[in-house]
Amino acid sequence: MAAQFSGANVTLALPADVNKTPEFNGHLAAIADNVRQVTIDGRGRFGVLSWLCSQIRSGAYSDVLIPYADGGLAECVALFEALSLRRSSIRARVSVLKMRGTFAYEQSGVRRRLQNLITLRALSSNVIHRVYWIDAIAYEFVKKHCDVLARKSVFLPDPVPQGQMLSCLDAVNALKLPTGFSYIGLFGAIDERKGADRLIDAFNAAGLSAQWKLLLAGKFSATIRNRIHGQTADSNRIVALDKFIDNSELPTYFEACDFVCVPFRRHIGSSSTVIRAAAANRPVLGDSYGWIGEMTKRYQLGSVCDSGNEHELATAIDESSKEAKTWAPSPLHQQFVDLHSEPNFLQVLSKDIGDAPAG
Repeated sequence: MAAQFSGANVTLALPADVNKTPEFNGHLAAIADNVRQVTIDGRGRFGVLSWLCSQIRSGAYSDVLIPYADGGLAECVALFEALSLRRSSIRARVSVLKMRGTFAYEQSGVRRRLQNLITLRALSSNVIHRVYWIDAIAYEFVKKHCDVLARKSVFLPDPVPQGQMLSCLDAVNALKLPTGFSYIGLFGAIDERKGADRLIDAFNAAGLSAQWKLLLAGKFSATIRNRIHGQTADSNRIVALDKFIDNSELPTYFEACDFVCVPFRRHIGSSSTVIRAAAANRPVLGDSYGWIGEMTKRYQLGSVCDSGNEHELATAIDESSKEAKTWAPSPLHQQFVDLHSEPNFLQVLSKDIGDAPAG
């Protein structure tokens, strides 16, 4: 992405030794030679916060983008700088990227409501100049209910690369998977948070013909790894690939499937799994809650169910297996794909960068 902004000097701040990880090689190595890299000099949450604020005040940067500002980091930066009473010393314009906004979803309890209030107040403060929202549900809530924050908010597409648009058979052959079968897929982090345990149970309970296999590919949690190893009679129906999947390979995995299951129970925020499935022209079976449920219905990306209910999920898997062969993308589906394309992401960001409001 750095290469897209000619004339800009980009510095990438990273934790120590992160460039030795598979995730760095898969996501950042391609741009590493085009940017200056610095190591984050701080341990623990407070150490990182202190280091980050020192960089904001240093005068070395005209703009600072915090690319993953969830988990309270953006709120802490705003509070830290506000309490310092040195607003005039902040020389960098601070922008944050929010992956989700819990305030836009159904929440209960005094503690959660207080956290939501703090988040909205912090993001509305003069310390934060621009807020990029990946979560359309949160962005729409802000535009409707938060005037000050709305003026500094921009919806930013979650970009995914376009695959080769292979047929299921060609993708299966490219991945050297068993041929002659239809595949239901789940990719990325294969863990309980992503509903992999419920998906395995529902797949086994769905009563599908022997033609169907469940394809799980990504880094497995210990629980799921042990669960797969404990499978007996139906173990050959689950193709388990416990490894890091490089971004360049991911489109082929989606294209190998007849449909993609997204049983993320009560998930808050957007889902790149849904976006990648749409980009591969494959239908999704998603949870009915939140962004996944709303986007799936709004853009006709597939079907939804209560994935926390094993019987309902198993029934939906059976129905989706019957519909997958005749499913075809609609104009709304293509609109969603275009929205989250890499060219559109770069167009939105390049048009907005350097044009943040004064606060």
